Amino acid sequence: MRALNYILKPYETEKIAAVLHTAMEALDIEAEKYYVIDQKDGSIRVPLSSVKYFASDRRTVHAVTTDEEYTFYEKLGNLESQLPDTFVRIHNRYLVHMKYIEAVRQNTAVVGGTVGSLLVLLPILFLFHKGEWYMKVTTAFIVYPAMMALAFLFQDIGQQIWENVFHKPMSDEVQTALFVFTRFLKAPAWYLIYRCVKVWVPRAVRMLTRRMWSVLAVISLSSFTGILITIYQCSGEESYLAWPSCIAVLVTSMGCCYLCTCMAKIVRSDMERETM
Repeated sequence: MRALNYILKPYETEKIAAVLHTAMEALDIEAEKYYVIDQKDGSIRVPLSSVKYFASDRRTVHAVTTDEEYTFYEKLGNLESQLPDTFVRIHNRYLVHMKYIEAVRQNTAVVGGTVGSLLVLLPILFLFHKGEWYMKVTTAFIVYPAMMALAFLFQDIGQQIWENVFHKPMSDEVQTALFVFTRFLKAPAWYLIYRCVKVWVPRAVRMLTRRMWSVLAVISLSSFTGILITIYQCSGEESYLAWPSCIAVLVTSMGCCYLCTCMAKIVRSDMERETM
């Protein structure tokens, strides 16, 4: 291991910049190295100095260079063992060349598609459904994790079946076909969720107090945060490890819907008992 320097906490941006600059100078004097990418029309020798980063999409890897992008079939873990120390893993899906790191910022995590779906669901609940705002927020906490878990399961199971049967990355046409097919599969599943929510939740609207809705929100919050973390952390080549968590999220969300009905029945029974 060739240590260039050391950094002690608390560290300063100037210190990190100086160490990175020293590392970049060391990189410039190294002999040029290549990575061989096998494609349908032959093999391509790509200079590692031109590779900005490798991005993993399950078992497909995208090599982004200064000129173009290459896609090939490989596990990011195997790729990492073949690369020099000038490539660092900044996420379970990315290997980045230190030469192209322009700045060091605080750790941030963005879950684009999942957050976007939430931003679509909330206005629909607030505009088209009756009830207090806390009821709508709690309903979003209950329904949203189930929707995201189903979307992840359908898409990932199709991807895993393809890769394990054909042992090659998907073409653009196959990815489009899989996307359309999973959309058709999700429609009846979402309708089933809708029916469960429509049958179980309205009974609770008239019976449950604000404090009871708060309890439901806290319970469903575990599924809400869990599905975001699961999708973000397990969207790489071992995404199948997230399947049990997604199933647990589905069971928890549907259980919260049924719990609304049970709580409403208990409140109603108490009210009838008091009037007798």
